[in-house]
Amino acid sequence: MSEKKTPQDHLQPKDKPKHVEVRGIQLDIDPKLFDDLEIVELVAAVNDGTPQGSLAIVPLIKRITGSRYQDVKETLRDPETGRVPLEAVSEFINELMKELAPNS
Repeated sequence: MSEKKTPQDHLQPKDKPKHVEVRGIQLDIDPKLFDDLEIVELVAAVNDGTPQGSLAIVPLIKRITGSRYQDVKETLRDPETGRVPLEAVSEFINELMKELAPNS
């Protein structure tokens, strides 16, 4: 009796950047980025719901988006007020995380 095998060509390589698109922004995210205690601490802080924890969203998004950080801010900027609403940033991070780990 043979074992059923998972097709290897459908698996995302763990050592190559994952290409995602969120709100029209193309990003290549290195999966090793999340194998970092400091990133995990930032994610935990953002998710803890405290005002201090919400401040961790800035270094978190900078670390994840790298050189595309300014593009992300411009995309999320409200054209009427010129501000980048934290709610839009939070939604962006949630959408990005779903793209990076769709089954979690």
